[in-house]
Amino acid sequence: MLHWKCFLGLAWVFCTASLVHPQQRSSVFAFGAGNHPGASQSTWLNVLETSPNYFFWAGSFSPGSPVSGRDLDRLLQKQAENKHYRLFADSIPISGSWYWTTPPLVSNDSLDDWHHKWFSFVQGLNQAWPGKSYWAQWLVFGKDSVQCIFLDTWRFARPGEPDNNLLGEEQWNWLEQALAQPHKKLRLIFTAKSFFWEQNKGDSWHSFPPARARFAALLEKAKGPLLLVSGSHPCAAVALGDVGKRRVAELQTNGLNQVRWRLGRT
Repeated sequence: MLHWKCFLGLAWVFCTASLVHPQQRSSVFAFGAGNHPGASQSTWLNVLETSPNYFFWAGSFSPGSPVSGRDLDRLLQKQAENKHYRLFADSIPISGSWYWTTPPLVSNDSLDDWHHKWFSFVQGLNQAWPGKSYWAQWLVFGKDSVQCIFLDTWRFARPGEPDNNLLGEEQWNWLEQALAQPHKKLRLIFTAKSFFWEQNKGDSWHSFPPARARFAALLEKAKGPLLLVSGSHPCAAVALGDVGKRRVAELQTNGLNQVRWRLGRT
């Protein structure tokens, strides 16, 4: 059973979802988006106070997105030196996705290397590098299990080209197979681009109508409860909307240095 909770912290608004089993305590998940490694990050302590079982870092470093491997190494080092983050990372397992835009004049090989560095930094020893910028992960909490699907909605995106398929055919085929697996518990689908909210600069599935329709068809057919988790946005929000004959919820994660939230229904 999926339960929603929203907490107003001193420095941030963050949202958690809980899996509740009648004979065991709730499993609490906390979510956050991008952050600036050089800014205040007391948010980690606010989240830690709620004793989450897992934290999903649905974002990256912003501002200051790297334009070279050296820039990325510098940002990772700066983040690692933050005392609040170190305390949090030593206490709570973390999974994360890669959400910043593709810098200009950077090869796919360089992007793969950056994905690998970011993945290794966030995941630690929790999971081996999948070799791709998108992957799936299964988490087990007592008698409950969660399938986490992390999408890459940046690499193949072409803002200003609405007919662009957004994910690339290889990732589309992989996603269809992942959602076709029988699963009666919860699915978390992480996508940088919001499904329900229209954003500027291509930060929404609305900017790519054919891709959004294709994604909606997969969501409608997917078995079991699911929750969309989006990042790369200025405030935390929750939306509930119809996808065909199915009701779908989307959690828009908040930046780790900001205090903004909203609720919506579509």
